[in-house]
Amino acid sequence: MELRSIHTADYAKVEAATTFGKPARLEWLPIKSLVVDPEYQREITSQGRKNVIRIAERFNWSMFAPVIVSSIGSNKFAIVDGQHRTTAAALCGIERVPCCIIEAKRGEQAAAFKAINANITRMHTTSLYRAAVAAGEENALALERICRAAGVMIARYPIAATALKPGETMAIQSIRKTLERFGPALTILTLKLIANAAGGLAGALRQQAIVGTAEVLSDHPEWRTNEDRLTAAFSDLDIPVMLMDAFEQSAKRRGVSPTNMFAAALLEELTETLGKGKAA
Repeated sequence: MELRSIHTADYAKVEAATTFGKPARLEWLPIKSLVVDPEYQREITSQGRKNVIRIAERFNWSMFAPVIVSSIGSNKFAIVDGQHRTTAAALCGIERVPCCIIEAKRGEQAAAFKAINANITRMHTTSLYRAAVAAGEENALALERICRAAGVMIARYPIAATALKPGETMAIQSIRKTLERFGPALTILTLKLIANAAGGLAGALRQQAIVGTAEVLSDHPEWRTNEDRLTAAFSDLDIPVMLMDAFEQSAKRRGVSPTNMFAAALLEELTETLGKGKAA
């Protein structure tokens, strides 16, 4: 894939700032010189502690961003951003961490903390998945192999379900959970059947269809013995329309999820086509 350069042509009308304050400087500082101001910093709660432990267990300098700090005198520096990763470094017995030192008074430190944490571009699951594949993580690679075997592609970027091409999906978590619950063979079959249903209509590979189909097929192993017949049965289904109906019915019946409504409709259709069988 071709690498991209940074470009600003699309931002020609932006009224960018013309003054930038004093540039920060980079320095390795002792962790014992870093302090946390509880006036604006968050407490490390139970979830935060889990994050700290996870960072410590997988600690690697290539994944450690410089800690943002500001000098408060007496060789002490207030942490503006990075107390979790600094705590993790301390758990690993590390004494110094790379720091980006900014000049900011206390109120400016709080404003910087707010700006840094409020302006984060949250990573969509698809972006994280692509990064995991590029990093060679086995769980992501296994998921990639499952999708390829089924002729399915995970969208490179988050887009509206209506804009997905036939065979494209963003339901990464659903595929992952289906793989964990039912194994690779049933997961591949599920994806393949949905992708090929009704000529491969776009927007079919959604969470509710994937999970609902896998559950129905898991409950009816006798239908899976003849894949050609099962494929033919699915070819008459309009999965996107069934999904729309499932959402509408779910909205009318409190406590019943769209996934359950889809699974019920699918079971009815396949029972009529393939017969009840012993597991009906």
